[in-house]
Amino acid sequence: MRGPVVDIVVLSLLILFFGTQQYSRPQKYYRLWFIGWIFILLSYAVWAPVLTAAPMEHLQEVVRYDLVLAGTLAFLLSFLAAREGLWRGVAKGLLIGVPTVLALDAVEFVAVPRTVLMIAVVGWGAYSLRAGYVLIPKQWRKARVAIYTISLVFGVVELWSIWKSGGDELFDWALVEVVFCSAVLYMSIAGRRSVAAWMGTFGFLMWGMFYLIATMLPETSTTVKALHTCWTLPKYFVAFSMILKIFEDATEEKVRMAEDYRQLYDDFRMMFEGHPNPMWVYAEEDGRILAANDSAVSCYGYTVEEFLRMKVEDLTVTSDAEAALLEALYQEAKGGFARHQYKDGRKIWANISHSGIKFRGVDACFQIARDVTDRVESTQLRMHQANHDVLTGLPNRALLADRIQQCMKRCEREGRKATLLTIDVDHFKSINDTYGHPTGDECLKIVAARLASKIRQVDTIARVGGEEFAAIVGGLHIAEDAQKVAQSLLSVFDEPVWLGDIDVSVTVSIGIAIYPDDATEAGALTRRSDEALYAAKRGGRNQAVTWASMAEGVGMVKELGAA
Repeated sequence: MRGPVVDIVVLSLLILFFGTQQYSRPQKYYRLWFIGWIFILLSYAVWAPVLTAAPMEHLQEVVRYDLVLAGTLAFLLSFLAAREGLWRGVAKGLLIGVPTVLALDAVEFVAVPRTVLMIAVVGWGAYSLRAGYVLIPKQWRKARVAIYTISLVFGVVELWSIWKSGGDELFDWALVEVVFCSAVLYMSIAGRRSVAAWMGTFGFLMWGMFYLIATMLPETSTTVKALHTCWTLPKYFVAFSMILKIFEDATEEKVRMAEDYRQLYDDFRMMFEGHPNPMWVYAEEDGRILAANDSAVSCYGYTVEEFLRMKVEDLTVTSDAEAALLEALYQEAKGGFARHQYKDGRKIWANISHSGIKFRGVDACFQIARDVTDRVESTQLRMHQANHDVLTGLPNRALLADRIQQCMKRCEREGRKATLLTIDVDHFKSINDTYGHPTGDECLKIVAARLASKIRQVDTIARVGGEEFAAIVGGLHIAEDAQKVAQSLLSVFDEPVWLGDIDVSVTVSIGIAIYPDDATEAGALTRRSDEALYAAKRGGRNQAVTWASMAEGVGMVKELGAA
């Protein structure tokens, strides 16, 4: 077996290393290095067995040269891997390169006409010049000149070799040409300040010189024999330079990433400090504010030092229920809503956007607050107008229907009763006809205020028609509690209503329906309360009638105000 086994082992480890790198790193040339070293390893594997038959020995030599040439071409292409159109150029090159290599291979077995070899060499040289012009960047002027010079010089030498000896040494000259071009491009891609560039360039030049000397001197010369003892040395120079280049790339990537992060931090800081909306950063663990921008200082009135002594919840004065209500109103808004208080006591509604970040090594949250007070108050006003009576400010029929449903559900959960009272102002038409509609409107306002004064905040009193009102009252223990509520409403009209200089006596009639005794559905409960109201009016007004008593034929109950 020719050559030490250690070379095959070392090359196998190199392939494993470059295979790992090309798989996990973005640089395209790692992949071509991986392919190139596979070809070099195969050339060693092909050359290892000692063959005695002349034809097989020639075939072994041809395959070995082909593999070495393929490997060095892969290295050459790797230095141009980032160039656009590389693979199109390679495809075109195969149309010239494959016939040329086959012609060079054939020289080992048959006599190939010199004209054919010269055409192959001229085609190879012309393609090399064209590829160099297209693929080598314009800024690599010295590299272009060197590649053109190498291609022209070796083209002439190869033609001279064909003329002199029939092309026996063409493969060696072609290999030396490719390796020298690789040396030039390696220096260009790595840069003159790179140790890997100098080591790799030296390795490629030494690799080419070994073949060049072996081609120019007899096989039996002392120099050639000495070269054979260290034949793999140039390859290891190249291999270790590539490994060093990988580490240099990693270092450059870290430096570049550090610079990118620094630039990103500077950009963030400029955006943070100069943003027109208040911003702050707080620690996720305890809510402690870690930074606040200029807008937060100017809007909220706190100094930066005061912000840094605060927690984010110190700015918030709203309940979760209020914030949830606003989020329901603004489904399209990002983040959430909060009621914030400035240092001078003013309160605003703020739309909060936030995201998690790492700030000075701490898990933190970045927040931006947009003042949406005007929009919120405008929306709340529109909602209030849509659900409340314009004249009295009481809830209207639509809102009452919702409150009835809520009250019934609450009473069902708690095992309590509720009452719906329908209230109508007696003889209100005569007030309008006698005193005019403006006075009638003023009278309705006073009636609404007196009725509302007897209804708890958890319950609801609404205006459902011209002079008609309704109240839903929950949490009752027994049905008789509804009559007590009705009595309190009747009693507020014991005193006359003063309308400027006019003293008007006002009474109301009330219809009472009990949930769940009289009905378990809101519509039915409303109808029965209306029926009880009509009974109260037919019975003489200024009284309250329960639907249950009316349905039993008992008729009207005593006037509760006189009981």
